[in-house]
Amino acid sequence: QRLFREHRLIDSVESLLPEMMRFTRDLVAQPSTLGNEAGALEVMAAELETLGFASRRVAIDPERLSSHPGFAPVPWSYAGRYNVIAQRAADQVGGKSAIFNGHLDVVSPEPTDRWERNPFEPYEKEGWLYGRGAGDMKAGIAAMTYALKAVEKAGFGLKAPVFIEAVIEEECSGNGALACRQAGIDADAVLIPEPFGPTILTTQIGVAWFKVTL
Repeated sequence: QRLFREHRLIDSVESLLPEMMRFTRDLVAQPSTLGNEAGALEVMAAELETLGFASRRVAIDPERLSSHPGFAPVPWSYAGRYNVIAQRAADQVGGKSAIFNGHLDVVSPEPTDRWERNPFEPYEKEGWLYGRGAGDMKAGIAAMTYALKAVEKAGFGLKAPVFIEAVIEEECSGNGALACRQAGIDADAVLIPEPFGPTILTTQIGVAWFKVTL
C-alpha cells in the first residue's frame, strides 16, 4: 500500500513537470533584484490563485520588527514591498504542519556585459534551465508550490496544514521571512528547497553583516 501511494505521487509530480518548468521560467523572467521584486511577487500570487491556493500579502514593517533580535536594520525602504503566502488547509487531523519557504529576490547580475545573454531571459540547454535566479532559488519555489498540487492531483489529502511562503530580502537581511514569523505563521517544520543537490541539510553556517564607520 505504501509503495503504491509513493508511485502514485511520483507519477503525479512527473505529470506536472511541464507546468513546474513554465512557472520557473515565468519567475526567472522577472528581474527581482533588491527593491524590484513586485513582478515576481505578482507572478507568484497569480500562480497560487490558479492552483486554488488563496494568497495574501505580508508586509515588512521595520518599526514592528525592530525589537526582534533577528531583525537586520537596512538603509532602504520597505514601502510597497511584501511577501506572498498561502495556506493549504488540512483535510484531517493527526499530522505535523509544515512551512515551505523560498525567496524570490536574486543577486544583481551586474556586470551584465559579462553575460552571453540577457540574464533574465530564461533558456534551456542540455537539460538545464539558465537565467539569474533559476537555481537560487526560483526552481525551488516552483517545486515546493507544485509539490502541494501533486499531492492533490494524486488524490491524497493532508493531516495538517501546509503554508507556502514566497519571501523577499533573503539575499540581504532575512527580514522577509522574519515578517512572516511575526505575523504568526508557524509550523512544526520548515522546508527550504535551496539548491544543495540531492541531499537534505539540517544545519548551515550563518552570515554576519556589519558596517564599520571611520
